[in-house]
Amino acid sequence: MKIKELACGDLHVTMNVAVNALLKQWVMYYGSIAEVLKPAKLRQMILDSAKELVGMYEK
Repeated sequence: MKIKELACGDLHVTMNVAVNALLKQWVMYYGSIAEVLKPAKLRQMILDSAKELVGMYEK
């Protein structure tokens, strides 16, 4: 894992891990303070879960 602090104070974290439900849950734990840049598959998994969550609360 590599962690780099950006000039704005954000952290850029790079790691080589398997993309799976556990990783998705780990990222989602951080809510809106975390954004996945790559891979697209993980971004899509998180987007799908977020849409499902919004749908649940909009009922």
